[in-house]
Amino acid sequence: MCQPPRDRQTLRSIRQIQPLRRAQRQPCHPDAVLPSCTVVDARAADRYAGRVEPVDPRAGHIPGAVNVPFVGNLDEATRRFIGPDALADRYRDAGVDDPSCAIVYCGSGVTACHDLLAMEHAGLVGARLYPGSWSQWCNDPSRPVSTGTG
Repeated sequence: MCQPPRDRQTLRSIRQIQPLRRAQRQPCHPDAVLPSCTVVDARAADRYAGRVEPVDPRAGHIPGAVNVPFVGNLDEATRRFIGPDALADRYRDAGVDDPSCAIVYCGSGVTACHDLLAMEHAGLVGARLYPGSWSQWCNDPSRPVSTGTG
């Protein structure tokens, strides 16, 4: 039988994840909100720019999306989240002024959740996941694709 966690660090981690569940219950498709919301791409810069695409048939990103690679949420030495203020600055610098009007995607939806958790940790509450992510977007030939970093 599974026993509930008893140490404080694990309990604190669980409490930090609970708000993310609220965000995940409200998935969103970029078509529903573009161009009024910020679309965040959590993939590596090379995938965002379209220089490399190891998985999907087309390279690039959703037009208008900003790139905030999930690995930048972590301290290189400890591999833990950087501080909440630094995370908040990172997302605000990328254009996430209103997190309730932000949609995060990646290749398949997994690393986008890392960005969502980082935003919640930074106090930027309410961003939503585009669960189909890049794989769904780029597999529809009628959808536009942008390349480059600008």
